[in-house]
Amino acid sequence: MNCDECQIGLCDDDAAAGADAESARHLEGCPACRRFRDAWERLDLALAAGAAEERMPGDFRAALFARLPPETPRLLPMESAERRADLEREYKAARVALQRRYLLVPVALVPRIAGVFAGVEVVVALIRTSSQTIGPALAAAEGSATVAGASIAAGCAALFFGLARVWPSLRRIPRGW
Repeated sequence: MNCDECQIGLCDDDAAAGADAESARHLEGCPACRRFRDAWERLDLALAAGAAEERMPGDFRAALFARLPPETPRLLPMESAERRADLEREYKAARVALQRRYLLVPVALVPRIAGVFAGVEVVVALIRTSSQTIGPALAAAEGSATVAGASIAAGCAALFFGLARVWPSLRRIPRGW
């Protein structure tokens, strides 16, 4: 038996210290394990003495349970499913009423419509910038109308590209809108 096995056996609650003949022989010849056994026994006695001094008051359990919140009754699975279905119906009815009263556009379409407006804004800004930069070039040179036409065509192409990307999602408009 080595020191690790002996010390593990000493720490084991199920085995009494030195009850095993092999660990007893090891303890006779090993001063390190004897010191460990003595320290372990002192610790065990100190813990037992400390536990004996600390006693809970007699009404501790009753006071503890009095401070706990009362138990809420649990629903059976079928009752829970019925309650959830009722709440979902109420939520859908409230959402439809709110949508009809305050919103003319379904919430799912707001980002799509905002994307279309942003695309139009980008094209307008592109045309405005190109007209400001191409305007002096048109006045200075002949044949610059081609450049202006090309920049307007690029802006329109960008608008149509953006609409082509957004159009399939706009076609899926919810019913009742």
